[in-house]
Amino acid sequence: DKAYYGAYGVAKGALNVLCDILAQEHDHERDFIRVNRINTGPVRTSMRVLNFPGEHPDSLALPEAVVGPYLYFMGPDAGKRTGEALNLERLPPDARWPGDVVSVD
Repeated sequence: DKAYYGAYGVAKGALNVLCDILAQEHDHERDFIRVNRINTGPVRTSMRVLNFPGEHPDSLALPEAVVGPYLYFMGPDAGKRTGEALNLERLPPDARWPGDVVSVD
């Protein structure tokens, strides 16, 4: 979905379709598997800094800010939720997930 990233865009599109198909194929009691996808958008990682050197890293959310949905979908609270696509695109740099503990001095 971005110029000059053709192969990457094709791979991402294929991954989205694969997740949808797997969620449908394994949405039965006999062989149930949760298959959900999360688009975190850009996150402040060393890989992001390496690939986008002109972008200010402090403008991006930390990886800790996007871990909550992963933990939810992997845990028992997600139950039979499958086939969902969660979009967290462009979280603010100070984003936190509700599970974060903020210490008060």
